[in-house]
Amino acid sequence: MVTNLTTTPTARTLDLTGLPEPVVAEVTRIVREAREKQAGESTPSAEGVRPPLRGRLAHLGLKTPTLEEFEEARREMGAGFPRDLPEPTK
Repeated sequence: MVTNLTTTPTARTLDLTGLPEPVVAEVTRIVREAREKQAGESTPSAEGVRPPLRGRLAHLGLKTPTLEEFEEARREMGAGFPRDLPEPTK
């Protein structure tokens, strides 16, 4: 049994002729779920409005540093930075 399952990127249909009925039913179910999911999702970028960044990385459990913590880290990083660079050796 040979069935052509490849399509061009612009094709909207897929020839499932010759496939067993359970496979056709499963493909149909997957397509239906994908369409429902796509219809349920709003696309802010298509509307020209970007979604807010707040909460995007919440699952990582990162802590936002306070101003004092930020300034302290900045001082620590800059403490070892040479103010005058040595003359290059020839």
